[in-house]
Amino acid sequence: MSAISLTPKWGDSMAQKTRVLIYCRLAHNDSMVMECQKDYLRCWAVENGYTVVGEITEVGSGIQLDRPGLAKL
Repeated sequence: MSAISLTPKWGDSMAQKTRVLIYCRLAHNDSMVMECQKDYLRCWAVENGYTVVGEITEVGSGIQLDRPGLAKL
């Protein structure tokens, strides 16, 4: 997984109030990689002042659009 800079488009005061839901997807079932992905996103959210209110994880191809977890977003 490469690091992506997801700088908020608004000031810090807005980010302090923003709640986020983490969505992680892998093409194959690898619980270690999934946990690393979730840890990375949790840390990024906290460091940028967001409140994580939930997590959705899925295993499946990115080519297929039939993803129940993504639909929940």
